[in-house]
Amino acid sequence: MHFSSKSVLGLFALFVFNLELVKAQTDLVYKPRAEYFQRFEPKGKILVGAGQAGFSSYNDFIKATNSVAYPTIYMDYAALDNFNKERIKTSINKWMAYPFKIIPQIGLAMTHDGNPEKHFEHLVAKGLLDSNIEAYANEISKYP
Repeated sequence: MHFSSKSVLGLFALFVFNLELVKAQTDLVYKPRAEYFQRFEPKGKILVGAGQAGFSSYNDFIKATNSVAYPTIYMDYAALDNFNKERIKTSINKWMAYPFKIIPQIGLAMTHDGNPEKHFEHLVAKGLLDSNIEAYANEISKYP
């Protein structure tokens, strides 16, 4: 069997690369850090978030972490085609009931769960739901 010098050189380079890769992986040492240098994160603290599935899952997360790292961020969604002032007030009251400050992270829903064919981002783009967006922003701004 005859190998060209190019194929031998290529195999050798691949072998050296794999050796270096294995060496790099074995040299990895876990180094805990508390700084990710993100623009809005406080110094010395990593912000943790939960939510999206509702307050019961948020509370389950708090119990699971045993108060070690409260989830500072609560993920929720605003249905832009169906402004619901009472739902926002209820969320704000629940956020205020926690013994720590919650930062709301609001996803702007432009479809309906389970019915992606009922999307309406084109209505948002045309400005037809601007009044709902403004009303939502006005209500959410009441959160201290």
